[in-house]
Amino acid sequence: MAQIIIEFPDGIGVRVNNLLGRRWEYQDQIEDPGNPGSMIPNPETKVAFNKRKVVEWIKGEAVNQEVRESGETAQDTQRPVSESELNITSA
Repeated sequence: MAQIIIEFPDGIGVRVNNLLGRRWEYQDQIEDPGNPGSMIPNPETKVAFNKRKVVEWIKGEAVNQEVRESGETAQDTQRPVSESELNITSA
């Protein structure tokens, strides 16, 4: 299986993680689903959130490119792409 591995030099990883978190509007606190109006710590870490958003972006771009190349509609072309097919790891 082909993989995409993203590595950052020492000292840059935290900076990139913070930049991506701002780009995709990561929230350290989220509304408590069991107590509306109250906030709780986000159970999804910023790193996990950013990895998920990168995977979502890649999947969307892959489908969009297939549509551009095929001339079909997104509904005709789109098929579920599992995270295991687009496995992104960080060092």
